[in-house]
Amino acid sequence: MLRFIPGRPALITQDALVLADLHLGLEHELFGKGVRVGSQMQGMLEQTIELLDQYSPELVIFLGDVKHNVPDTPLEETKDLVKFFGAVSSRARVVITLGNHDGNLARFLQGQKVEIAPAGGFIHGGISFFHGHAWPSSEAMSQKTIIMAHQHPTVEFIDPVGGRHVRKVWCIGKFSTEAKERYPNLSPDAKGIIAPAFNPLTSGAVLNRNPPEGTHGPLMNNKIFKLEESNVYLLDGTPLGSVRSLTPLGAPEGFND
Repeated sequence: MLRFIPGRPALITQDALVLADLHLGLEHELFGKGVRVGSQMQGMLEQTIELLDQYSPELVIFLGDVKHNVPDTPLEETKDLVKFFGAVSSRARVVITLGNHDGNLARFLQGQKVEIAPAGGFIHGGISFFHGHAWPSSEAMSQKTIIMAHQHPTVEFIDPVGGRHVRKVWCIGKFSTEAKERYPNLSPDAKGIIAPAFNPLTSGAVLNRNPPEGTHGPLMNNKIFKLEESNVYLLDGTPLGSVRSLTPLGAPEGFND
């Protein structure tokens, strides 16, 4: 069982809540660029606790990049990490798959009840989970459902007066025939799911650009994941069609900012 939670960048499996790309501390980088915003940690923690109360999962899986700043990590970011994961781990088992922003994460979370999985992936309930900045392991790629992050997938709509509206999306697709060369155990029925970022401030890959703009990582760079043939869904479940069919010109019927 796997369900996307309507209106949230989160999904639930039989016993696990899955979240991606918290980027705790992002506001410190934005401050250095002249953008003043408050910490997003408390809001994301409240949303996470609300989901824990609603779905009562035994496990919470974070798909990497739970922290943001590298190589230096501000004291405030460290405090946010400890507070966030202290609260979540008191309610459920926590596993974090390492992302490219998670340098020294074990040191920052020392003493916290969290498990840190390698960048190559973590398997639970017959589903693979990894961040996506590094090559996943052969074992991770042998599962039929593969959930990854790193891309922060979005689409942009242009309204009739030229206003630009960016929306987080889910991206679901298949793997190319070239993938079998690196991953002989890859199932022909394997499905890849790219999760949107949980942090409300993150920018990301704009899928309805030609070509899709801002995608990264070996599965994308080597066309292992068939991105342009994958299907895109808004957080409320609205299907937008394949990446190849998307256009930035115009919002869908009934769109309301």
